[in-house]
Amino acid sequence: LARLKRIPESLQCLDKAIEARPDRADNWRIKGQVLAATGRSEAALHCFRTAVRLDPEDFDAWKDLGRLCGILGKFDEALRCGDRIIQIVPHRADGFKMKGLALERLGQPREAARCYENALKSQLDDPIAWYSVGAMLCQCGEAERALEFLDQCLKLKPDYQMALANRGGVLITLGR
Repeated sequence: LARLKRIPESLQCLDKAIEARPDRADNWRIKGQVLAATGRSEAALHCFRTAVRLDPEDFDAWKDLGRLCGILGKFDEALRCGDRIIQIVPHRADGFKMKGLALERLGQPREAARCYENALKSQLDDPIAWYSVGAMLCQCGEAERALEFLDQCLKLKPDYQMALANRGGVLITLGR
C-alpha cells in the first residue's frame, strides 16, 4: 500500500499488525520505512530501534536505523549500527560503508578510509567506495596512495565529478 502512495491506509494496516503481534520486528521495520519515507523521522527512529531490540539479527532493520541516523546527524549511533551490521554479515560491504561514513562525519578520516577499504574486499565494483578511500587518504596527506584509489574510481565511473576534482587536487599537490 505504501508503494501505491496509500500511506494512511498502509500505516493503519501496520498499526493493526503491530497491535496483534507487537513482538514482530518486521512489522516495526516496515512501519519505520513508511514513516521515514514520509519525513516522520523521529517516529521512524522509534520503529527501527524497536525492531532491532526485538530482533538483534535483523540486518535490514540495522541498515535502516543506521541510514536514518546518518541522515539526522546521529553519527555515533550510525557508527554503532555499522558495527552491528559487520557482526551480522561480515562478508558484505554495507556495514563497512556505513561505519566509514559515520567516521568521516566524526572527523576520523584514517579510520574511515580503513572501513571503506574493507568494503572494497567484497564489492570491488563500487566506484563510491574507491572514491571514499581516495578522499579520506587525501585528508590524511597520503596523496600518492589517494591517487591510486581515485584512478580506480574513475575507471569504473569516468564522469564522477567529485573524483575528477579530487584527482586534480591530488595532481596539483604532487606537482604533476
